[in-house]
Amino acid sequence: MERFLKQLMIFQTALILSATAVVAETLVPVKTAATTAETPLNLALSGHVEMPFDGSPVTLRCHADRLCLVKLRPGEQLADTPMVSLPEDWDMTHRGQGGEAIQVFVTLSPTESARPANLFIFTDQRVYDINLVPSQTDSVSVLSFTYPEE
Repeated sequence: MERFLKQLMIFQTALILSATAVVAETLVPVKTAATTAETPLNLALSGHVEMPFDGSPVTLRCHADRLCLVKLRPGEQLADTPMVSLPEDWDMTHRGQGGEAIQVFVTLSPTESARPANLFIFTDQRVYDINLVPSQTDSVSVLSFTYPEE
């Protein structure tokens, strides 16, 4: 448990600083606003990853037994239905909640035999490019974004 908590602290620091974090075995390339970094996604405690949005692809690891949620900015509206490259391998739905500033959520879950795929989410403000990776060991529960350019 102590090793895991140490890994989690390293990961959180890497996200805040957009630096390179090194944790044994579980590395996924993720392009951040400042640089390309190898970012660990071993997040069993919180499972929430927040990435700076810069239009570059990000990688989302999902376990077949869990839902992964992509959380859009409050008030951002879908311009079209999100598109996944292998719909037979990835179950996808989208929902909105809230009052005046509706927040859109896209849920994903890989099938047991899912292959890596990509997801495009088209909104009234931007296009999200997300690489989907099925994983038996790591899973991100919630992926959300910050918007440093705004």
